[in-house]
Amino acid sequence: MNFPKVFCVLGALTEMRRAAIILRRITMGTRGVAILAGIGLGLPAFSSSFFAVRVGLVSFGPTGSCVVSSDSAFAAYEGQADKPFAVLPAGGSCKVSAQGDRVLVGGKVCQTAYFSSSGSVLKLAVGAVSRRYRGWIHVSAENGRLLLVNEVSLETYLMGVVPCEMSASAPFEALKAQAIASRSYVIKKIDGWGSARYDVDDSVNCQVYRGAEYESENTNRAVRETANLLLTYQGKVADAVFGANAGGITEAEDAVWGGPPVPYLVPVSDLDASGKPYSADSKYFSWSVEFGPEQISKAMAGLGRPIGSVLDIRIAARTSTGRVSQLVVTGSEGSASVTSSELRKALGYDKLRSALFEVSKSGTGWRFYGKGWGHGVGLCQDGAVGRAKAGQTFEQILAAYYPGTQIALVRGDPLGLSSRGSVIDRRKFSR
Repeated sequence: MNFPKVFCVLGALTEMRRAAIILRRITMGTRGVAILAGIGLGLPAFSSSFFAVRVGLVSFGPTGSCVVSSDSAFAAYEGQADKPFAVLPAGGSCKVSAQGDRVLVGGKVCQTAYFSSSGSVLKLAVGAVSRRYRGWIHVSAENGRLLLVNEVSLETYLMGVVPCEMSASAPFEALKAQAIASRSYVIKKIDGWGSARYDVDDSVNCQVYRGAEYESENTNRAVRETANLLLTYQGKVADAVFGANAGGITEAEDAVWGGPPVPYLVPVSDLDASGKPYSADSKYFSWSVEFGPEQISKAMAGLGRPIGSVLDIRIAARTSTGRVSQLVVTGSEGSASVTSSELRKALGYDKLRSALFEVSKSGTGWRFYGKGWGHGVGLCQDGAVGRAKAGQTFEQILAAYYPGTQIALVRGDPLGLSSRGSVIDRRKFSR
């Protein structure tokens, strides 16, 4: 198996928004990459402008109020003010409420505000849900609802992503592969994100992120030891998508989302030398689920294709990997075509877990038998765990799932490679 190369991404230089961010060639070591030492994850001590990931905390759900607190003294700032308008003691708290398109912070009405702790984390509570976040918490409002944004450095953001996307107990080489994929993925995601209020959100729409709540030494170390390493293809940051379990074979990107083929997001046979899928030991590798005729009829009607009482379900087309692409559902009032993606969304992604399935009539409805969980494109997280257990390095894992890519080390902030990377001006509160 070929190792991805560490190289200087000369083509990416023309895309940088900051000339200070440069790339340099690294001498290949026995592991295929030399780790850059001395990368810090700390925050700026005082006033400064710098790149940050602005994470929309949508997982809390719509809310008109929240409570911010900290185990250390913390402060609230209005807009871009140099000095805080409120300083709270360690263990104190501050309620924030939406007032139309403005926010009420304590007793002060602001257009926007942000919080900074003299310690390492802030606590944010919405209803009964409370989480800890590094960096800053920015609050604004629209139509009586709060918009909560956590602003953090890229590496700090990844410390909150990796343990949510892969178990902290996973083999270390798999965690490093996940860290590099997540770092590359978020840079590409920022470029395509539609919201001007934040760069990405904290849900499965981007990458699951829960701040400092699930950090572990193992996952933090994986982030540190791969600091500033990116997956690239022909001098540009690769779109390093990933999924939970590919069921033994990954899928082509264009087969799932359409558009032109992506050379490094192609079907990959994910089997070891004996023919066993690397992801086979996961509890998510195989599954079955049964749906009654009423459930399927309701799902089809919800898709705008009412067919009456379901009489038959037939697989009409598959992709080259065996995944279902098209089905025909026949009912008492006619037949209609539906894609597997549409049917999975209508019936529930947690039930119809992938498009790699068979379907047959059962006594009370239709039973689906499948493999894997998710779209199947790019890195298979359970497969990466299996490959690491088999002795593969993170370089080998990434080479397997993203053929033709290379690993590059960025000297500077990788967020500068994004055409929409956010530069923010924030103060770090200090007593």
